[in-house]
Amino acid sequence: MKIVGITLSKKLTKENGIKSYEIKDSYIKYVNKAGFLPILIPYLDEEEKIRDLLNKLDILILSGGIDIAPFRYGENPSIYCQDFDFLRDESEFKIRKIARDINIPTLAICRGFQLVNILYGGFLYQDLSQLNDNSVIHRHGEEEEISYHYVKIKRSKLLNILGFSKEEKIIVNSNHHQGIKDLGQGLTPSAYSDDGLIEAFESDTWNMIGLQWHPEDMDKDTMVKIIEYLGGNI
Repeated sequence: MKIVGITLSKKLTKENGIKSYEIKDSYIKYVNKAGFLPILIPYLDEEEKIRDLLNKLDILILSGGIDIAPFRYGENPSIYCQDFDFLRDESEFKIRKIARDINIPTLAICRGFQLVNILYGGFLYQDLSQLNDNSVIHRHGEEEEISYHYVKIKRSKLLNILGFSKEEKIIVNSNHHQGIKDLGQGLTPSAYSDDGLIEAFESDTWNMIGLQWHPEDMDKDTMVKIIEYLGGNI
């Protein structure tokens, strides 16, 4: 059985000040639906431990979460970007670098997608209010509220995985206020929203699919094909 590692985040329990790890159960259901075994990855600091763990995995999921500290791409935080976790950033940058070095099949989702872009030398919009086009709503209301919009899948590995024979528009969920401003070198965009924002990318040197949307929260069986592909099932 294929083993899938999923990165975790931490959340402060306000009543007692204790932090606990957390992950949405939809990630677990997504991995189970593909017939794989999910395991959870806490914050890790020692590179030897990270490498040992990743060598035992068949697939890595870089999960979503809070903003990445803009210091990681050489910018001061704006007024719109003040909530980040330095320890998670440190751990996940090490995890992502080693995952790329050993070419573990990887699905980078939302925050994970943005972090991979930074790893390749790219930059983010700290808030999509910096985007001149406001024709697409990428998030509305509270963080828990989900928006939906079209993305156009270009001719790419992703297009083939999803089973389309030509460029296709699909509806995806959306819950983010940041996005790719400058794409990192070595990444190839594979999907765009109607406002020109990159919504998916790939790499020729790393078996990795990056998505701005959350496939684990979509009911369509089509999205399971992505992790099945990474597991060698299709």
